[in-house]
Amino acid sequence: MKRKRSRLEVSRQVYLNVTDIKDLLQISPSQARRVFQKADEIDAAELSTFRIEPRKVRTETVCKLAQISIAKLQAQIKSG
Repeated sequence: MKRKRSRLEVSRQVYLNVTDIKDLLQISPSQARRVFQKADEIDAAELSTFRIEPRKVRTETVCKLAQISIAKLQAQIKSG
């Protein structure tokens, strides 16, 4: 059985799936799917043929959609 990763471990990943987004932002699965779909559209437009992970989105894009920087999110996770 796989161990569940902490939010800090998830925030250090470069690419995220729906479950990772749900755990990182602490939102419902349906909200995580909506964030994933929007991030997927942005990544597809920005990266097009240079996209490495077709079934994952960049952490940077998810943070842009959540309107929080990666550093601030990690600091928030560490503090509380």
